[in-house]
Amino acid sequence: MIDENEHLLVTPPDRFYGDAIKILLIDWNPVLFDQLVTALKGCKEKIVIYYFAPFDTEFTWLIDVANEVDITVMDISNNSQLDMIKGHLIAKKNVYYFGRSDLEKMFFNFTKDPVSTILIKTAEKLLKNGETNE
Repeated sequence: MIDENEHLLVTPPDRFYGDAIKILLIDWNPVLFDQLVTALKGCKEKIVIYYFAPFDTEFTWLIDVANEVDITVMDISNNSQLDMIKGHLIAKKNVYYFGRSDLEKMFFNFTKDPVSTILIKTAEKLLKNGETNE
């Protein structure tokens, strides 16, 4: 039996349509991904982590998910088949990137610590939801 508030990992082509904080990770390495999952374990709210790996090719899925999640964080340090899509996403207000600090003057959502950025944005979302539910 799955706990109602258990966090979910979703990969292409699957989707989650319920209520949750939704996070999209693009091109993350496994070590950083594990750090994030460990950091989120204490959160009592349901969190859905969409993960798009460097070898994934479901580009329509990626664009659709990016348009519905609360936060997207992508690694842009390496060239990949996703460069055009990353270029499309990077200017969106809920998209953060790491790996290329030289772009910081052009795109304002650079982060040196993507795990902390997600924790902060998740906490902000929970606080905002709490204020609207009162």
